[in-house]
Amino acid sequence: DLSSFDWHVLAGIQGCGDVSLRVKACQAASAMPVSGFWIGGLGYTEDLHSRARVLEAVCSALPLRLPRFLPLNSGSPVEVLQAVLFGVDMLEVTFPTEAAAAGT
Repeated sequence: DLSSFDWHVLAGIQGCGDVSLRVKACQAASAMPVSGFWIGGLGYTEDLHSRARVLEAVCSALPLRLPRFLPLNSGSPVEVLQAVLFGVDMLEVTFPTEAAAAGT
């Protein structure tokens, strides 16, 4: 019985830009005894509009009581704001380090 374990893992939410696959992944992951959710496969080549569709669907399909983690390739200020507005709780971004290294 898996419910007797004290899980400290994030369930992965994948599905590319296919919102229906993402929602299906959210439903399956929400039934697991996990500590939160990792929203993968974003932050590479999709535009902000496409990412917004996915984030809106995913974040609304996940339980509010558990955190959502989004790793982004760069994570510009606009990308970070977009993610937070849709309900992402934690982000992994390289933008601040890249900006500091470039002296900007």
